[in-house]
Amino acid sequence: RRFVFPSYLGRAPEEEPDWGPGTPVRVPRGTVVEVSARANAPVSGGTIEVRRIAQGGEAPAGPVRRCALAPDGVTLRGDLFADASGVYRFLLDDPAGRVDPDPPQFTLDVVQDQAPQVRVLSPDPGAEVARNGSIAVSVSARDDHALSTLSLACRIERGEGWKGVPGYESAVEAERVLVRVPVRGPAATARIALLVGGLFVAPGDRLRVRVLAEDADDLFGPHVGASEERVIQVVKPLRRVSQE
Repeated sequence: RRFVFPSYLGRAPEEEPDWGPGTPVRVPRGTVVEVSARANAPVSGGTIEVRRIAQGGEAPAGPVRRCALAPDGVTLRGDLFADASGVYRFLLDDPAGRVDPDPPQFTLDVVQDQAPQVRVLSPDPGAEVARNGSIAVSVSARDDHALSTLSLACRIERGEGWKGVPGYESAVEAERVLVRVPVRGPAATARIALLVGGLFVAPGDRLRVRVLAEDADDLFGPHVGASEERVIQVVKPLRRVSQE
């Protein structure tokens, strides 16, 4: 067998020696498993029959999926796309019409890609920022394979007296992404500047900020992890006092 992994993993193909029934094949989701089977007599073809395993149990569950095997004398070869765990077996086509009543079974254990973990390091909860100022949001993120993007998201919660203020439509605005930062590798840290002056806020408003981390899975993702929310209080700008 030979494993061709998804490109986003940046992992070279791997080969393993022959294996027998009862030996599970454990691969990341999206891997192409190049398999071969050798019969004890010439065959005209065959298939790989895959039956998914029920979640939380060992009993096979439907539906059944089949992949064709190309014959080469007594050897058959084919590719199996690993998208879900299951039990698979080789069904060979005998020119004489004979059928193996108990073909060997193998377990395919597909490892699902997990969403990244992300947390905000600063500012501290309850931090303050002037309505025309900026504040840095420091964040760290980690993924089981590879990260692709960190996004700073914010929703504005209006303070008292927001009604009647031009441009204010509701007490709480929908969350929006303000900044996107490309990252690479399984772990990353970033310091993202939140420019408050362009958000049309007033003293007494609250900024509910969190960071979203996306992984690099371009087959079944991206998977998104979110940090806890940090509340930042908007205050009046500091006045500069000049001396004569």
